[in-house]
Amino acid sequence: MNYSSIDKQSDLDRLDATICWEDSVLVESYVSQQWPSYFPNAIASSGGAGFHYHCLYEVCCAEKSHLEIVFINVEDLNHRNLVDMTLSGRVLYNSGVALFDAAQQCFLTCAKVIYRFVDIEDHAQFGYFLESGGVGTNAHISDEALDLYVTDAKTHMLLNTTGREVEVLMNDENGNSQHITLNEVQMESLSRFLIQARLRNITQEQ
Repeated sequence: MNYSSIDKQSDLDRLDATICWEDSVLVESYVSQQWPSYFPNAIASSGGAGFHYHCLYEVCCAEKSHLEIVFINVEDLNHRNLVDMTLSGRVLYNSGVALFDAAQQCFLTCAKVIYRFVDIEDHAQFGYFLESGGVGTNAHISDEALDLYVTDAKTHMLLNTTGREVEVLMNDENGNSQHITLNEVQMESLSRFLIQARLRNITQEQ
């Protein structure tokens, strides 16, 4: 996997100018805590438990049909801006990136951005993107932390294990966010409820 990285301001400006964002569409995305081998060594070796957002855009006026872009170690993010994307922003002193919307409000900050252009046939053949609902692990966490991402294009839900608890982050299409933490008792009650709800639906379908 041959990715380019955003290392300086001219890199970000050049990539932003390459794409007609008004005619481009977010077709797939997922979030994980995995540290794949194609991440820059300087970032991967720093460890940590940050979230990485992988986005695939069908792009207009670019060299290939799709842009695959990864925001590594994201600190702040408004999911709505992933749909109405532009790469207007600035590269920070440590090659991190901050992106701004039309109102000049920061909607994303991350430690690094990497990207590559691919044709849709390449994506279909090699399956670079995981399906929504995929579970990933972070090799730097000894207790095998898990994360689960579920989306219906309007609502995004991210679940992540923290110790013996589960953190749930929900974000709607308007950028409104809610965050809750479930303890073991709540997790067990919720799992029983979900199983019963699923069994009821199966029974009703028959």
